[in-house]
Amino acid sequence: MTGLTLSSRLRKLIASEMEAGKYKSPDALLVDALGALADRRAAIAGIRSGLADAQHGRYRTRKEFRRQMLKRHPYLADS
Repeated sequence: MTGLTLSSRLRKLIASEMEAGKYKSPDALLVDALGALADRRAAIAGIRSGLADAQHGRYRTRKEFRRQMLKRHPYLADS
């Protein structure tokens, strides 16, 4: 990639973040933003997967979950 053309809105946002001292460079801001985007996409995929599982009857009741959790982590029984 040789360069980017940014809208005035994005240039202002980048400048604001830089002036606030939150990032040392526009590259650092972009790395952080792309990481946040990847995290968001992963979270949405997980939610969609969980919803699909529930719609197809692939879930545990709260009671089943607690029983399995206590079997794996007995120290949680006191909480």
